[in-house]
Amino acid sequence: MASRNRIQTFRSTDKLARPEASDSPLAGELYVNYPDKQLGVVAADAIQTLDLLPVRFFSSTTDYSTNDLVAQAGSIYKANGSIASGNPFNPANWTAIGGSGGSGVTDGDKGDVIVSGTGATWLLDPAITAAIAAKEPALPAGGTTSNFLRGDKTWAAVPAAGARIDVADTAPSSPVDNQLWWQSSTGGFFIRFNDGSSTQWVQVNGASGIADAPADGGEYVRVNGVWRQKSRTLILDGLTTAEVTVPTGARMVKLTGAIYPTTATYAAPGWQASVDGTNYIAGASDYYHVGFTHATGSNAFVNAAGAASAVGYLTYGQDYTPLGIGFEMTLPLARPSTGESFVGMVRGTYYRTLAADAYQDNVIKSVLLSTNLGSNLTIKKLKFLWNAAQTFRAPSTIDCEWVY
Repeated sequence: MASRNRIQTFRSTDKLARPEASDSPLAGELYVNYPDKQLGVVAADAIQTLDLLPVRFFSSTTDYSTNDLVAQAGSIYKANGSIASGNPFNPANWTAIGGSGGSGVTDGDKGDVIVSGTGATWLLDPAITAAIAAKEPALPAGGTTSNFLRGDKTWAAVPAAGARIDVADTAPSSPVDNQLWWQSSTGGFFIRFNDGSSTQWVQVNGASGIADAPADGGEYVRVNGVWRQKSRTLILDGLTTAEVTVPTGARMVKLTGAIYPTTATYAAPGWQASVDGTNYIAGASDYYHVGFTHATGSNAFVNAAGAASAVGYLTYGQDYTPLGIGFEMTLPLARPSTGESFVGMVRGTYYRTLAADAYQDNVIKSVLLSTNLGSNLTIKKLKFLWNAAQTFRAPSTIDCEWVY
């Protein structure tokens, strides 16, 4: 093809005007002359022009020569001689040769058209078709327009099947040597390679075709050809609660947190679970905690009697805002049977102004009892909150690391 970015047309409002060398036409470009009611094409030599309409609608804005053909009021007419522009159609200057308004089409040479078969067959004059054919290069021997393409005013063979690129999740069913295939599901790019003794698909773009991990804020690893969420970090600044969805297949979560209360009122941080993915277990006695604490005061070890609550404890509570709470917890996300509870183990630190002591929870059992879990065997979502009115202060953070 020529180097133009689009097909260019030449338009003229001057009668009898055609593209000239100064217009820099290219072979195959079209031209339109409005006064002449004519459409044409630039020839292969990019110099000559070929009018394409042997029969035009009559126009009073152009000149006509002897035997020119026009359509007027449903009939076709042939000019009796030269006719100048500026005059309306005058039947005296024309001879009707066919159409609903004439006397019928008669056989014979009508100028550029030869009529035969009592008006049934109209053919371009062979001299015209021969002239057009002479200006266009012929197809190669044995070639057809289905296996050759025009390019740069020459004929070029259509590329073989191996030069095309198939796009699909699965390999083409009837490949040929050197065929290309882009696997849309993975981004892999392959070529059908014949080494002389066998034929196979060979990947040519390495392992770079792996799709990106989900962009949902989680940290992912690639396991057995699929992305799996490894961890998720929750930023709790200014919140009273924060939720996280448990990834499919996770069996346990390791929680690490550093959180800060906003007001100096007693509150303990905790968690609640949803086993159906929508509703959270939040009854006053659905959770249970028990353990012992190491204090800096006179009572080095304090036993924490077991008690029921509406949240599972992440540590026991504190009422001193300048110091934060740190904790670690392991919590199973699946249970073997409906009669068993979800038992988490917690270690944490906190400060109580009431006893002016810093406390370390050496071991706390933080339990979601089996009472209201029904037949659900896994935790679908987790919520983090305080057991009393309190807001998380920046920079409060909880990291969830999933174990599968």
